[in-house]
Amino acid sequence: MTEEFQNLYLDYSYRNQNHLLLGDGPLPFSMRHYIALMGAVVRSHSGLAKYNVDQFLYRGGNPLWLSSLDSVPPKLQNLREINEILATEPWLLTPSHISKLLRNPGIWSLAELMHAILILINIHSLSRFSAVYDLLKMEDACGYRLCSPLPENAASSGSSSESEPSPASHGGLVDCGINRAIFFSRYKEPVDGGKSLTPTNTEVLSYVEDTSMTYHEFRERLTSHKGSCFHFYDYSWQDHGYSLVNRLYMEFGDLLDEEFSVIQNESAALYVSNKADDAAAYTRAVWNYVFQLFGIQLEDYHRSEVNQRLSTELKAFIKLVACFPERLHLSVFSRFLKDVKPAEKRHVNVLVQEALFQVLLLYSLRALCTLT
Repeated sequence: MTEEFQNLYLDYSYRNQNHLLLGDGPLPFSMRHYIALMGAVVRSHSGLAKYNVDQFLYRGGNPLWLSSLDSVPPKLQNLREINEILATEPWLLTPSHISKLLRNPGIWSLAELMHAILILINIHSLSRFSAVYDLLKMEDACGYRLCSPLPENAASSGSSSESEPSPASHGGLVDCGINRAIFFSRYKEPVDGGKSLTPTNTEVLSYVEDTSMTYHEFRERLTSHKGSCFHFYDYSWQDHGYSLVNRLYMEFGDLLDEEFSVIQNESAALYVSNKADDAAAYTRAVWNYVFQLFGIQLEDYHRSEVNQRLSTELKAFIKLVACFPERLHLSVFSRFLKDVKPAEKRHVNVLVQEALFQVLLLYSLRALCTLT
């Protein structure tokens, strides 16, 4: 059941990624992939970064842009600050960050900026999901209780003989692995039929100035006056965000709204823990714990329910996935996540990504809404 639930999430992620990168929209196709590259690099996800490098070049992007961010037009350089804030401390995003992009050289339109931010949010979320997905594949292949970490290439060793399609075979979009699955995780095919244009890890990580950025505890930032609580009922997806996305980026709000609704409803039908006798409450607990980690408060939700529904170990897993994906390794899984079963990890991984997507979306839309 949890694998079906995971695949349902992949269906929606695949559809939305298609829409953002290949569908109608105000941004040129090559620029969309460069923005996705910026999001992947700031999350230190080399697989997604390399995929978008190849797609950027395949779509006619200027190779000089890949030397550093200083080589790209000011319009994209100016997006760097928002990308870094979304990756680490989204509560710091303010209307002033948005207004700078609307008046600086290489001015963005509101529709373009909405499109760009949605691409960044999607990549930030997918990078976390992909990291856990790959680890769970290794865990499944090697047995539930792992005693030691595997080599870094263990995840792909079992499928190395399978050929992967070139960008041209799917109109530029690669669909690798299971039918709808992780087209972004193992892309290696050269785009020119010969010498690979994919850079090394070191080259990929040179596209941003600071790759050491990390999440900071919201409660600590709140104490030092570097953040304030986001009250959900002052600005919510249903009452405010949905209509703004639809207005600035065609019907993408409908796609997101359907995804949020289906994932939450399907999650509530799963019983992945003996302690979670009320699956709907379990889903709410995971969702709201992610909200708490990023400073969003739901006034009618009792925080004590999080502790009642989620074990200490499960909360550690959620926080690791949502806040510190760069620390995800098999050794971590085996050392202190032994009692969280793989099925529960798969289920929770999807819930974390959905909640996190909405966290980043709400902070971004709140900053945008004052300027529309």
